[in-house]
Amino acid sequence: MKTRFSTLDIVAIVDELNDCLRGLRVQQVYDCDHKTYLIKFSKTRTDDDFEKEEESAKRILLIESGVRVHLTEYNWTKNTTPSSFTMKLRKHLKNKRLECIKQVGVDRILDLQFGSGEVAFHVIVELYDKGNLVITDYRYLILNILRPRRAGVDEDVRFLVKEIYPLETAKQDSTLPTEEEINSIMKSAKPIDNLRKLFNPKVIFGPSLLEHCFISGGFQENVKVRNISQSDYFKIRECLENANYILKTIAKNHKGYIIKQEEQRKIQDETNEPNVVVSFVEFHPLLFAQHENSTKMTFNEYENFNKAVDIFFSSLEGQKIDRKALHAEKEALKKLENVKSDHEKRIKELIESQELDKRRAYLIEVNSGIVEKALLVIRSAIANQMSWEDINEIIAEAQSQNDPIATRIVGLKLDKNQFTMNLTDPYEQDGISEAVDINIDLSAFANARNFYNMKRYAAKKQQKTIESSAKALKNAELKTKQTLKDVAVKTSITKARKILWFEKFFWFISSEGYLVIAGRDAQQNEMIVKRYLKPGDVYVHADLHGATSVVVKNNDPSAPIPPKTLEEAGTMAVCYSSAWDAKIVPRSWYVFHDQVSKTAPTGEYLTVGAFMIRGKKNYLPLTQLIMGFGFIFRLDEESVERRRQANSLIKQEKEESLSDNNETKENEDVEIVIDEQIEDDSEEEFPDTRVRYVSLNEDQETNEDNAESIEDKAETEVIEKEAPIILHSKEPRVKKQQKKKKSDGSKGDSEKDNKSKNHPLKRGQKGKLKKLKEKYKDQDEEERLMRMAILGSIPASDKAEGSKTKSKKEKVIDIAERIKQLQLQEQKIENTCESSEENKQMENSEDESEKKEKSQERKPNKSLDRQKKEKQKQEKQVKNEPKPNDGDYEIEDIVDEEEEEEEAGGKSNEHKRVIETLTGQPTAEDNLLFTIPVCAPYTALQYYKYKVKVLPGFHKRGKAAKTALHLFLCDKTATQREKDLLKNSKDQDLARNIPNKVKISAQNMSAIRQKK
Repeated sequence: MKTRFSTLDIVAIVDELNDCLRGLRVQQVYDCDHKTYLIKFSKTRTDDDFEKEEESAKRILLIESGVRVHLTEYNWTKNTTPSSFTMKLRKHLKNKRLECIKQVGVDRILDLQFGSGEVAFHVIVELYDKGNLVITDYRYLILNILRPRRAGVDEDVRFLVKEIYPLETAKQDSTLPTEEEINSIMKSAKPIDNLRKLFNPKVIFGPSLLEHCFISGGFQENVKVRNISQSDYFKIRECLENANYILKTIAKNHKGYIIKQEEQRKIQDETNEPNVVVSFVEFHPLLFAQHENSTKMTFNEYENFNKAVDIFFSSLEGQKIDRKALHAEKEALKKLENVKSDHEKRIKELIESQELDKRRAYLIEVNSGIVEKALLVIRSAIANQMSWEDINEIIAEAQSQNDPIATRIVGLKLDKNQFTMNLTDPYEQDGISEAVDINIDLSAFANARNFYNMKRYAAKKQQKTIESSAKALKNAELKTKQTLKDVAVKTSITKARKILWFEKFFWFISSEGYLVIAGRDAQQNEMIVKRYLKPGDVYVHADLHGATSVVVKNNDPSAPIPPKTLEEAGTMAVCYSSAWDAKIVPRSWYVFHDQVSKTAPTGEYLTVGAFMIRGKKNYLPLTQLIMGFGFIFRLDEESVERRRQANSLIKQEKEESLSDNNETKENEDVEIVIDEQIEDDSEEEFPDTRVRYVSLNEDQETNEDNAESIEDKAETEVIEKEAPIILHSKEPRVKKQQKKKKSDGSKGDSEKDNKSKNHPLKRGQKGKLKKLKEKYKDQDEEERLMRMAILGSIPASDKAEGSKTKSKKEKVIDIAERIKQLQLQEQKIENTCESSEENKQMENSEDESEKKEKSQERKPNKSLDRQKKEKQKQEKQVKNEPKPNDGDYEIEDIVDEEEEEEEAGGKSNEHKRVIETLTGQPTAEDNLLFTIPVCAPYTALQYYKYKVKVLPGFHKRGKAAKTALHLFLCDKTATQREKDLLKNSKDQDLARNIPNKVKISAQNMSAIRQKK
């Protein structure tokens, strides 16, 4: 596999880089590791060519020492804290314009010039051997170097600071070997040497270009020296000249090509992944002949070489995972094949053994006479107490005399009490003789029976082997399938798993959906406040030295953060401090973002991670030292969209219900005349009810005409400036109304009955009345009068009542007037929306209304007013404060403004979008990608499917995390996908956010431990 740039690649990439980067200014420099650096370029508004495409305004140049230089469009992981060499690059290059990029001679060295004249700086990139990065001034005096070294043991060239960079040591031209040099090279070569490998060290073209030119010149691919005659030497010279021509013309005539190898997977897994594993092998600016007609490899073509290189290197990690998974699959399948082959081999051996024993027994039977004679000879010799050597001599002498019995005896095995005979089938014309062992103690037929017994034993063994092997094979297949499944799951998780930006901190998602982050050390505390504390966010801390800084990210900067989220953030600030080990509970508090400052008072100095809080601290209630540990799942886009649609439907239903309630409130300027008659045998809620809407303007004009008709109706209610109030058809009230009707006379009663029967309810009125009934079901007459008095409207029918009723109503009206005055005073102070608690108290029973009357007589709560005034004072103080200088932040150079906008804090809704993709309550419909361990206040995890309590204790956090994981895996409600994701959680991530010295508490934990 090709892993670094060749000379041809450098010539091709330099021209593309100059076209894209020349004239851009350096905005920032980052480092990914000790060899890889990212330089961000951008255009300023003062540039003349700023009107070009917006996408060309920002570019990122990736430099890997000794390997590659190219533009990248992918996000590369940056180190949290920049290295010293990165800080030097920032110091010398920031805001400098890139003037040009050029190749030093024809060597694999690039010279990047920033600025011009005496203020110019050069970055020398060495792309050979171990590589190097060198920062020099305009005279090429080395200011800083990544890898100080000497050019050679005997050479006096040093690559050190304050030394002049030796540009003259680079190759300046591509000199080709002469015909004499070619002849000497070929003569000194070995016959098995490859032609490409032979000439590669002699020229600068690289092996791929050399192979391409040799194939184009008529040589075979991978041609050996022994296959080349002396007459072909001139062709070698022509091929080298062709390579030199391509090198000179490649800058203006090239594209991008990636050579890839496709390998077919042997199984179809359940993850619906493609069956072909693609591996990138090489990248080139030209399609070479050896790749164009290759049967083993294919290629992808791109519009430019830079894009091909960027895709090649950015895909290596994912392809490495695929190759590793493919290797694991091959190993698992290989083990299964070994088990199968071993099973088949054993069965085959047993079958052959049976056939051989049967054949031997048959041969003994058909040659029983000869076998008996041979047995007689051997037995007589042994009976005469002859030695084994004498017996061998007698048999050999008889064989020399062509004795028919002796010639059948092949050998003696007297140590086993056996001898071997060659027996043939007399009924076969071309019978092949076979060696058969004969037991001296047994007769011929006894020997045959012995072989038959061996055959039956082998048959039984074969049956047992088949049964046991079938079980073993089945277990091996199940194990292989499980292995393949685990590999597929692990591969999918590894490829899908992306480290979220807030995982480097302590973090959790509150029960109300707010992201809360906290620093692990002083540097992270500094970073959190500097980079992530935005307008609308809240800073939370504990009254304990060394406690972590907590920031609550607000989903909507214009809305306040709920108290429950603030309490959970306070719990986090307390638990991630020394209070956890000491088992004490200090108080926690919060302030707004504009109260946190890095500006110290005169004569004082703030260390890293320390801040100045201006204004009042808002203390939170005391909390318990109870944390929780659980898992949160990442959803795919389809599941996120489905949940988003479901939430929108729920929100729409709520809005519809609120709009229905608001319809009743819109009737404040309308009089509702309700005619109600209750019948004994009716099954309807409001069987004879009539609703008539009369506007107030009409009422003012025709009030005198309608006064008598309104007074005649015993059940009519007139309501102004408030939602309609419907009296319930309760039995006691019905009896009073019936008595009242009797006293009023039968005339009005009959008229009312006729009206109610002749005028049924209009469309929609019945449903509205049901809503009104439900809303005002707990309201009685006294409360209704009080509410109407507050609104300033008294029904005409109520004014005509007796003196006893009047005295009672006057008391209620007096109380209501006092309440109204207090409310007006409170509105002047607060200028806020009407309180929801007032509405609830208005709708409660008579006992609650009396409590409300007493409470309303007290002074109104002015906490919100005081809070607003304090906040305004704080804003004035912040405005009057001098702005902090660059020196106020010790890591000012570490965190730049552009990075603030791009990483998590920058896009105001980015963390909100990330939260939408996470869930602690997965459903069967959700497609889960991976899981993330979470340690948070237990109240934030109360709706999680997998959670345990974490309390101060004496156990190590790693052991506690594994215990909790085992507990989750034993959950009977867990799906197989959830178990797979939980099992593939990395050990280093499990206990990362758990405090030290803990104990785990969960339901059924003792029973699970006993099973374990």
